Amino acid sequence: YERDTTPKLEAERKNLLLFQHAISPAPVTIMAVPLALTAASVQETTPAKYSDNIISIANKAGYDTYWYSRQGKGGAYNNVITGIAMQTKQHQWIDQGFDDALLPEFESTLTKSGKKFIVLHLYGSHEPACSRFPEDASVFKNGSKHDDCYDNSVRFTDDLMGKVFSQLSHTRSSVFYFSDHALIRDPSRAVVYSHAGANPPKEALVIPAFIWYSPKVEMKNKWLGDYQTPWSTDDANTLSELWLGIHRVDQNTVSMQGWLQNYQKPIIVMDTTGKKFNWKNMH
Repeated sequence: YERDTTPKLEAERKNLLLFQHAISPAPVTIMAVPLALTAASVQETTPAKYSDNIISIANKAGYDTYWYSRQGKGGAYNNVITGIAMQTKQHQWIDQGFDDALLPEFESTLTKSGKKFIVLHLYGSHEPACSRFPEDASVFKNGSKHDDCYDNSVRFTDDLMGKVFSQLSHTRSSVFYFSDHALIRDPSRAVVYSHAGANPPKEALVIPAFIWYSPKVEMKNKWLGDYQTPWSTDDANTLSELWLGIHRVDQNTVSMQGWLQNYQKPIIVMDTTGKKFNWKNMH
């Protein structure tokens, strides 16, 4: 991309496992986040599966769990997500400011002893992108307003992640980052960057995802480079368990690297009407 929207991430390239083909299972948050964090899947969306989620598993494995969110707590769009978040030891929804308003809570949590699992639920570049960053974070100003706002929101997220990396670089820590879904860019519409709904194009589901490792993590405990296999965040809960070093007694012990290297499954996505699509057949 001609604009330098992710300089902090580029500077960390040597510390990343970068997913080159990460795919969201659904085009909207209320569907995509529960699918990513729980044992529910596109093929089995039963709410009974929601109780088997990465927070409940991390709690059982002895992690102190925290959830800090800039997204809403109530309402129909957040109820399932809020229910998962409320299982953490400490949780807070911050309504003021921008995504960096989560950093003081994050930094405070880092001063506590113990094994921690911290979720930062960002707004990122969610529409309206012009509202996702402060005026003094406007780096791009010479294009269309819509593209400038979107790219500035990405750059602001990148800057925030750079601060997270900096905070963690002196500790044995790791970060798993992914967007819940993507957006469609259509200059002919009133809202140029918007959610998909029924029959989504691939564009609305191709997402950024990576795992960052602190330099303090031993090489034998990290896997770096580009991961080229198409992979769905429908399985982010399984990946998260392996990333956290959690193994279920009723399953064969496998490393995260081993699991990803053997990941060979058809990727199925779901639109907002519940219709399912095979990724290979989408445009």
